[in-house]
Amino acid sequence: MGQIYKSIHKYVPKLGKVEGSLVEIGASRPGDDQSTQYLNELAQQSNMDFVTCDINFQRVRELNDQGISAVCDKGEDFLAVYQPKISIVYLDNFDWNWHPMATEDWTLDQIKEYRDNYNIEMTNVYSQAAHVHQAVLVEAKTTDNSIVCIDDTWFHSTWDTYQGKGGAAVPYLLAKGYTVLETTNGRDRTYGIILGRFTNG
Repeated sequence: MGQIYKSIHKYVPKLGKVEGSLVEIGASRPGDDQSTQYLNELAQQSNMDFVTCDINFQRVRELNDQGISAVCDKGEDFLAVYQPKISIVYLDNFDWNWHPMATEDWTLDQIKEYRDNYNIEMTNVYSQAAHVHQAVLVEAKTTDNSIVCIDDTWFHSTWDTYQGKGGAAVPYLLAKGYTVLETTNGRDRTYGIILGRFTNG
């Protein structure tokens, strides 16, 4: 549960004339970081369409009742059929297990929920696989100027690799011409990264 998405607004001017939508994969839950509400407001301020996607039907219905556009689906399935161009995307859906060698009880509950309700095995490898799959789909649908933000992702200087949810997605996006605009250092116990690709300099 990071706060990196709150820095996206700083880079919106680099988009120039906004031509695409703002998409969130993985809606916020009551009591957590409230990214969905924040991004919905950012989209309104920036004259962009907004939609969030989540596999939890109850949460999607709650958001729709609040007037927020939400779709119930797996992120990669939603992105595969999503037609509008995308200017900003926030990827934060498949949960990351921070302590796989000593997993807390609440994470074990999450793992059980994924398995029982969605027939998904919640592992860190599958989390990275889901996010790189989504990054591939997003990259093909972006406007000329675009921003990709991924939560729970950081650069491990000792191992010289990206870790977390976006550990596989970041190298893919870098290879596709994106550059790192901002990333957290983990000192405040939040992790995340913002990347951008701009044809207007």
